[in-house]
Amino acid sequence: ALAVDASSPGTLYATTDTSGVFKSMDGGGRWTAANQGLTSRHVSVVTVQSGAVYAGSEAGRIFRSIDSAASWTELTPPTTRVAVTAIAVDPYSPQVLYAGTNSEGIFKSSDGGMTWLHTAGQLSKGTVWTLLHDPTKASTIYATFQYEDLANGTPWSIVWMSNGQQIIEQQDAWDDGPQGRK
Repeated sequence: ALAVDASSPGTLYATTDTSGVFKSMDGGGRWTAANQGLTSRHVSVVTVQSGAVYAGSEAGRIFRSIDSAASWTELTPPTTRVAVTAIAVDPYSPQVLYAGTNSEGIFKSSDGGMTWLHTAGQLSKGTVWTLLHDPTKASTIYATFQYEDLANGTPWSIVWMSNGQQIIEQQDAWDDGPQGRK
């Protein structure tokens, strides 16, 4: 994963499967490890919002840095130990965080990562690949999911839109191709 710090455009953060987080301050020309305080180096996602950097690991941990990744503090959702695959921070309320996982759906924290609630009950079996806030609607978040239909083993994807409390729209995003779904 790769993230750009909007407040410092030349600052980039990248994750690796086994070596944690790397930071570049020159637009990607030179990279240095930024892992002080990370208890898991298997980092799958990184995002930057409101002066903080967030990283999610394959071990289900979430970390926050408020000093440009010089050090990290762990914020772990207490109800999951599956990979964190997506993180979103509410741009209007930075204490509100969303964490997408690879098999338990989406979790929401309203207190900066101290406590978490499961938010996507019927979508809790899939992998969340993306979480994004709508820049024009403070309470709207979009997610992309992928999971298998247990009845026939067919993988499929959906786009999910929420008002922060419930799913308000779900759209099948499967590409049926010219032959359609079989």
